[in-house]
Amino acid sequence: MQYKNAICDGCSKPLDNEEDIVVCPVCGTPQHRECYSKEGKCVNEAKHSEGFVWQKPEPVETENSALPPENGIEEKKPVPIIISPQNVGELDRVFLDGVGSNPDEEICGGVKVRDAAFFIQNGAKKYIRKFKKIKNISWNWGAFFFAPYWFFYRKLYKLGFVFLSLIIAATVMVSPISQKASSESETLYNYISSNEIVELQKEYSENPNDEAVAAKMTEATEKMYTLAESMIKYSSIVFAVTFLIPNTVAALIADTQYRKKMSDTVKLARGISSKGQSETARFTLLKRGGVSFTAALASIVAGMYMPSLLLMLAQALAR
Repeated sequence: MQYKNAICDGCSKPLDNEEDIVVCPVCGTPQHRECYSKEGKCVNEAKHSEGFVWQKPEPVETENSALPPENGIEEKKPVPIIISPQNVGELDRVFLDGVGSNPDEEICGGVKVRDAAFFIQNGAKKYIRKFKKIKNISWNWGAFFFAPYWFFYRKLYKLGFVFLSLIIAATVMVSPISQKASSESETLYNYISSNEIVELQKEYSENPNDEAVAAKMTEATEKMYTLAESMIKYSSIVFAVTFLIPNTVAALIADTQYRKKMSDTVKLARGISSKGQSETARFTLLKRGGVSFTAALASIVAGMYMPSLLLMLAQALAR
C-alpha cells in the first residue's frame, strides 16, 4: 500500500513510502519506526479495544495533479500488495476478474457474487456458476478423484478428516483381501509366463489338431480364467471399499458443503461489518476462504503412509 498523503499519528508529519514505516498488525496504522520505537507500541493502541481500523486518507486533487504526464507517458511504479485489513479491498479486481457477473448479484442465501468470489478465490468463476444452479445435490469431479484431499485443499478440514479417517480405516480393514488380490495376480503372472505354458502354446501352434494337446490347452486356459476372475473379484472389493463408495459420497456432498461453509463465513463477516469494520470483514472472508496447498499435501502424505503404519502397529501388538 502507498502511504503518500498520509500523516503519521505519532509525530503528525507526512509519511513517505521510502521512509522506514511500521504498520500495526492490529489496526493497520502506519507510523515512522522512530515514533513506534519511542512509544514502544502502536500510537493508536488505546483505540484498539474500540475496534479502531486506520483508513487511508483520500488524495487531494490539485491543479498540478490534473495536468497530463510529461512527454505523454505516465510512469507506473509497482505497488506491492501486502494482505491486511486495510488493503484487502484492493484485491477485488483480482478475484472478480473473469467472473462475468454483477458483483452485487445474489447467488444463494443472500450471498453476493463479490463476497463469493472473495471467499472462493481459486476457481471462483466455476463455483459461482455452479452455486447459482444447484439446490440440494450436485457432482464434483475434483472431490470424486481427489477425496479426501480436495476437502483439505478447500479448507473443509472437518469433512477432510472424516473422509481421510474412513478411507484409512477401510484400507486397513480390507488389507487381507488386498493381499489375496495381489497374491492371485502374482500367481496368474507366474503361471502365464511359466515354461509349462510356453511349451504348451508352442506345441499347440505346431499341432492344432491334436486332441490331447487341445485338451491341455483348454485346461490351461480355464485355469488362467479362474485365476483372473479371482484376482478381479478381490481387486473390485478393495476398489469399491477404499475408493468408489467413499469418493462417490464425497463427490455428491462436496459442492453443497462448500457452499454452506461459504454462506456461514459470509454471515460471520457481515456480523463484523455491522460493527463498522468492513475491511476486517473482507479480511475474514479472505483468510477463511481460498485454498490450502499445505493441508492438501499433508493429507496426501497421511493417506499414503498411515495405513502401512497402522498395519505394522497391529502386527507388532499381535505378537
